[in-house]
Amino acid sequence: MITVQPPRGFGEDPGKIYHSSDAAPTHYYLAYYYWLRDIWQADAVVHVGTHGSLEWLPGKGTGLSRDCYPDIALGDLPNIYPYIVTIVGEGVQAKRRGAACLIDYLTPPMSNAGTYDELEELEKLVDEYCQLQINQPEKAESAIDLIRKKVVVAHLDQDIAQGDDEEFSAYVGRIHAYVTDIKNMQIRVGLHILGSPPQGEVLREYLLALTRLENGQVPSLARLLAKKDGYNYYELLENSAQLVEGKNITCGTLADRIRAASAEIIETLMERDFAEEAVEDVCKLRDYGQMAMDLQADMRTICRYICTDIAPNLGKTVQEMTNTLKALAGEFIEPSPAGAPTSGRADVLPTGRNFYGIDPRMLSSRVTWETGKKMADAVIHDYIAAEGRYPESIGIILWAGANMRTHGECIGQFLYLLGIRPVWQKGSGPGRRFGDYAA
Repeated sequence: MITVQPPRGFGEDPGKIYHSSDAAPTHYYLAYYYWLRDIWQADAVVHVGTHGSLEWLPGKGTGLSRDCYPDIALGDLPNIYPYIVTIVGEGVQAKRRGAACLIDYLTPPMSNAGTYDELEELEKLVDEYCQLQINQPEKAESAIDLIRKKVVVAHLDQDIAQGDDEEFSAYVGRIHAYVTDIKNMQIRVGLHILGSPPQGEVLREYLLALTRLENGQVPSLARLLAKKDGYNYYELLENSAQLVEGKNITCGTLADRIRAASAEIIETLMERDFAEEAVEDVCKLRDYGQMAMDLQADMRTICRYICTDIAPNLGKTVQEMTNTLKALAGEFIEPSPAGAPTSGRADVLPTGRNFYGIDPRMLSSRVTWETGKKMADAVIHDYIAAEGRYPESIGIILWAGANMRTHGECIGQFLYLLGIRPVWQKGSGPGRRFGDYAA
């Protein structure tokens, strides 16, 4: 039988008591599960989606008894629970308080937001202004009115208004940085279908997202391509309005070219069905064979990791469906770590497994420590820009779900603000060891 979970709440705003730890469920709610168990006599229940209300009913946090409402409702019914792989904290709640066998599933297809219409036209105007200001400053004035009008048309005049004493060139820099942030923001471009691996363009975009950051000891593809030409990828994004020294393009345009080169590499691997021989084909593209030996080694490491690990694991997304059926047949479901695959956690793939929480003593990882440092610097920078002085105190909420997803970015930020640098025990790190893929 396919049906909808009964509403826990009632009245004008039923959502308010969805997570209540003291409001007992209605008689209707309990009668619904009683009917499933004892009248219709279900053999198992599958709670589809992230998340339901059963695991949030009043009762003990762990080690539930027959007086706790989740056990009163569910009884001894096996609980199979397809759950998105990124929501670790609430998935653990479903295991502890609903005896759930989780079947984790992939995040929706991802891509860069890009620009279009007014934003695209504004970006071109700003790029043109930056180039004119250096090469033909006498003509740069002609672009100022066009930029001001386009900012209003794009409805950005409230978000990035020009300060009273701010020079227009500095204002243009803030506009360019704002548009660059929007353009490079990862957005969902559809819905994930349970058991369906990403294919075609969706697969290419997913691989781009998965290799954007370092995965353990596997380098970031974008950072590698920037380093090849002597640049820092994140500095290019941060200073997107500045002209690249010796080139008549902005840093933002160069970052776009690096992303296009990353896509070309992934498409080359895709065309050859991710065969390991394709790694050498990539090294023949452009001038990659002329790079320094350490960069060539890093390129091979990344490509080999895509071919031998990421792509095959994405292909195993079919387990989301087959393992759901195995769970209903009473078979064992392999456990696995969980988190956000596109945040340097490709080790959580393949999906379709019964994920668990993490050891807090392993947070933060080396990668997320670096991210946390940047986050802390950004907080201080923004405060100084707004208040003109250093903050006297900073409050941080170390939210469990966010740190589980990112493997401790917020903890890295917290330690850095305290002036503390972590020291990692040799051999420790998230998930499996990535060193196996080093050249």
